Amino acid sequence: MGTGLAWFTVESADLSDIAAALGVKVTGRRGPRQKFPLAARRLGDGRWLVISSHCDDPLFSSKRLTAISRMGRTFSGMLEEHVMTSGFAAWGKGRKAWSVLHNGDDEPLHLRITGKLPKDIAALKDAALQKQRGQGDEADADYLYELSVDLIAQHTGLNPDTDFDDGEFEQLRFGFWRELWRRTFWWRLLFGLLGGLAVMTAGLVVVAKMLHRILAWLGWW
Repeated sequence: MGTGLAWFTVESADLSDIAAALGVKVTGRRGPRQKFPLAARRLGDGRWLVISSHCDDPLFSSKRLTAISRMGRTFSGMLEEHVMTSGFAAWGKGRKAWSVLHNGDDEPLHLRITGKLPKDIAALKDAALQKQRGQGDEADADYLYELSVDLIAQHTGLNPDTDFDDGEFEQLRFGFWRELWRRTFWWRLLFGLLGGLAVMTAGLVVVAKMLHRILAWLGWW
């Protein structure tokens, strides 16, 4: 399993409709998931599994997942092992039913819940919290991180260690210009900061000249 990814599964949907909801294109290229930043695979029961190699991919926004969940029952989540952050959400008929999010980088017992959890999920959550509390401050395991992994298995029947990496995936991607714009985010940010600094410097020069003229007119310079 990759150390950082975002994913969702959706029932009764066509890949072209999924791609349209995400604002991307189906390229026709196939291969291992690790080869593509964004990829999809048809599961044996007809569902689609879509995975991004970016755990905080803006493509997987609530707005887009809301649209996708109108196509069929949807589950989504993210896994980031570097900072022990994981999340899981259930969607249906254009709305998020419930979700759990754990950010182990904040604190071992961090858990944010939205919606009303089903009773079996609430029991899993309570058990994970109890195990985590039982470890004290010197925790060797992060049971709340594993909670999302357990929910993946329970609600999708998938194992992230195998099903998220194995099999042949189809590449999804933006068009050329949008892809180029997306990949140059940090350069655009740098140029924006440099441009802002240049404008600010020019403004300070103008103010300094005006101040010099005023002081000269008053005879103080």
